[in-house]
Amino acid sequence: MIRFLKYIFLIFGGLAALIITFFYIQNKEDLSVAYNYKNKLDYDVILKTCKSDLDKSYYKCFEREFNDYASQVSLTGLSLGLKLAFNFLEEDKKKADFKYPNIISALNHLKINNIVIKNTMNRFHGFDFTYGGYIGKMRDFLDKAREFSDNLIKGLKEDKEGLSSIREQNKKSDLKQELLHIENEYKRSSKTIEAFIKSEIKRLKHQHGVS
Repeated sequence: MIRFLKYIFLIFGGLAALIITFFYIQNKEDLSVAYNYKNKLDYDVILKTCKSDLDKSYYKCFEREFNDYASQVSLTGLSLGLKLAFNFLEEDKKKADFKYPNIISALNHLKINNIVIKNTMNRFHGFDFTYGGYIGKMRDFLDKAREFSDNLIKGLKEDKEGLSSIREQNKKSDLKQELLHIENEYKRSSKTIEAFIKSEIKRLKHQHGVS
């Protein structure tokens, strides 16, 4: 029995090692970029190297770094970047001097998500035979990104703690315009990615003789 369990352990341990190795080889470029940018996207590092806005937010400096990062990675890198981005945004929300922290933070989350959506189809790092699966993964990735943005936009527009809660008309008008700009960019990028995915699916089906 012990010998049998040992063989099972060796087999599954070997499979796990193969899966980890394959994942690393498939995603080594994204992992390398993520490692290089890990500190650059850290709140404390940006705090030391960036001049904050009047509200003591360091978001603009982070956005510049995140834009550079997102332009270099594929889906795995974007997923890793989102985790770093959300950590930064939560820290910035707590320490900045936002008058409407929930609203400003929601808008910043939408901006980051727009950067991610815009860069969703920029590159593919991996083995050629996995490209079809990558396109399927891209569709899932886009669907989740859309769901995230749609929920935040709906909340900002319809919740009683959203934009309607702002009493200063000038401030409310400015933030509404900012949301409109973010939403328009989101829709443009989504349509571009959706068209690309449909085109690639059609091309791959034709290439493999699938009707």
